[in-house]
Amino acid sequence: MKAIILKKSLFSEGNEILTMYTRESGKVRAVARSVKSPKSRLSYALQTLFYTELEILPNKKLGAITSVKPLEVFQGIYASPQKVAYAMYATEVLLKSTPDEEVNEEIFDLFLELLKHLDSSDSLKHASVDIFVLELLSLSGYALSVENCVVCGKALSKDLSFSNRRGGFVCKDSALKVSDAFVVSDMVYSVIAKYANKQSKQADYASIDEQTGDLAGEIHRIVESFAKHILERDLNASGLLGKL
Repeated sequence: MKAIILKKSLFSEGNEILTMYTRESGKVRAVARSVKSPKSRLSYALQTLFYTELEILPNKKLGAITSVKPLEVFQGIYASPQKVAYAMYATEVLLKSTPDEEVNEEIFDLFLELLKHLDSSDSLKHASVDIFVLELLSLSGYALSVENCVVCGKALSKDLSFSNRRGGFVCKDSALKVSDAFVVSDMVYSVIAKYANKQSKQADYASIDEQTGDLAGEIHRIVESFAKHILERDLNASGLLGKL
């Protein structure tokens, strides 16, 4: 089973529960027994964000990890506190937006492409992570409306606003009718409209970061606001990005 490790929690003395996103089974949990022991053969390979191939012994309550082989350890992410913060933000949204044991190979592949991009990227700001969040929410059934005004249905062009409650962009003429609408720059709209409902590859994410630059802050504010609205929960890791 191929899995990306999302989260680790202490289970009992020496044991941990791992939450993983797998290509075969979606989001799953399993116990790693005695993983805290210095003699554990599993310890190194079971780190958060590692892309692994592992075996799980089934159990009625909680399966047990019996073997693991790291496929990608993403040293480039761990070498940068900024990249770690971006990766944790993406991971938190993935954890909070996906149900347990619901297979979605597209989400798995999308997250892996993002991690590969972050691992190799030289960019200082990563609007690509916010675009990933929009793509993830789209695959989870919350696609943004990016072509037509969500109020009047007219084709969108410029002088737009965004509404979390309506789930998309609002034209200038309709903005006053929507209580939560806020103005969005034309350039930011263009980026979001192009990628929000796409399934990006590593090269796409690199291109996004090259294009956005100073737009990254505005993109993050829009996406964070929308994600919080959809999830009806705060995003703890997102606050770190405002300090970068």
